[in-house]
Amino acid sequence: MSAVYDLAMLSFFHSGMAGLAHAFTLAGAEGVTAKDLMGHLGVIVEIFPAIAEGMAAGHGGAEFVRTTETRRAPAV
Repeated sequence: MSAVYDLAMLSFFHSGMAGLAHAFTLAGAEGVTAKDLMGHLGVIVEIFPAIAEGMAAGHGGAEFVRTTETRRAPAV
């Protein structure tokens, strides 16, 4: 069972790091530093528990996105 946790965590880490590098590159192209962007990424991490609950309840995809409370990051 621990191999499943390892594989799932590595999968999340890999895609997360690729996405983070992409986000930093996009922001940097407009003069926003990675450090400044990090201050706004917390809202994404905060919704992870709601995502997990929604997935456990059988919700996913577009249905999940419509039913999840979202918040906008502060304007830069």
